[in-house]
Amino acid sequence: MARVDRFSVRWVTSADQISSVLWARRFSAPLEGRWWYSVLDRSEMDAQFTFAYGVLESSVEPVGIASDAVGYFRRYERAIDWASPSGASEFCRGQNSYSVKLELGHDLIPLNNYFEHLNPVLHRIFARAARRISWTKLHEDLKTYVAAHPRAADGSQPGGV
Repeated sequence: MARVDRFSVRWVTSADQISSVLWARRFSAPLEGRWWYSVLDRSEMDAQFTFAYGVLESSVEPVGIASDAVGYFRRYERAIDWASPSGASEFCRGQNSYSVKLELGHDLIPLNNYFEHLNPVLHRIFARAARRISWTKLHEDLKTYVAAHPRAADGSQPGGV
């Protein structure tokens, strides 16, 4: 029978509390590694961001790093606190972090933009190109979402992001 290691997560509040060897092993070039997270730790944006790092440890040694940038959710919480007193019933969170929004159970709605170029030739070219844009071409997370929820491809999915 194969040996199964027990794993645990130890949380730390600074990138510098994790060994350089583990950073180099887990975030090799061209991925941003320790230097990036160290800069964020020193950014003095405590009111907007809180960083925590989970060090995944086997029974023998540290084997992984998980960063948790809580700032995204702090900004969201502050925006909700601001919007709630006004009686807002919907909240549009914009075009980013699709996988996080989908994991949290948000629905996606299409964002329809209209534009007109003053040059009629360029206007026809841009209009033709715009008709070919779809969720599956905008972002890999959206492509995965549409594959799992085909109704979303035509914008019939209710709700908002």
